[in-house]
Amino acid sequence: MEIGRGGALVWEPGDPEGQTAAIDYLNGRVLGPSPAEPNEMQRNGIGERALGLPRGPSFDIDVPFREVVRRARN
Repeated sequence: MEIGRGGALVWEPGDPEGQTAAIDYLNGRVLGPSPAEPNEMQRNGIGERALGLPRGPSFDIDVPFREVVRRARN
């Protein structure tokens, strides 16, 4: 689809496979990562949960959130 550009998103009348491929591609763009969840967050989740990679260092894991905010201000 990236090579064919707009021409890859058209299909012959009565061709359900072409229509399905084009619609799936367009919906994939809409349903992809939102700005609130960038690709790096998704990659971290996949690495930790699916691949079993170790979690990155976290210095505030046992600290209440209000203390994390207080420390960030200072």
